[in-house]
Amino acid sequence: MLKISNKHDKITKVVLTNLMIFLIITPPKIHIFSFLVGV
Repeated sequence: MLKISNKHDKITKVVLTNLMIFLIITPPKIHIFSFLVGV
């Protein structure tokens, strides 16, 4: 159980890091579009 949650934490951190990089790189118009598509 502990190993699984630990692995999950690592995956979550990687995803969040990629998301932060994506948010920094992409212009605001794409953010709004991707947000609307996501919702």
